[in-house]
Amino acid sequence: MENATEFWETGIQYINLTQSVSRKIVEKNNANFMISDEEFIGDDFFEATRWSDYRLSIPLIFNLYHGLELLLKGFLYASG
Repeated sequence: MENATEFWETGIQYINLTQSVSRKIVEKNNANFMISDEEFIGDDFFEATRWSDYRLSIPLIFNLYHGLELLLKGFLYASG
């Protein structure tokens, strides 16, 4: 990255991703378990819990921290 603006733009993209996924988790009612008479195997369970915070919290936090890191690097770069 050649200037502070590029750090800021990329950092904002990571933060926007975090915000969008968080909204999707809420929209999908954060299903993280299933109760049914049928046995759920592999793909069925994965699809039913695709938007679970249990499944997404660690990558989501990583993206948030990475976005913040890029924003801070932009400020450091801008200040010399």
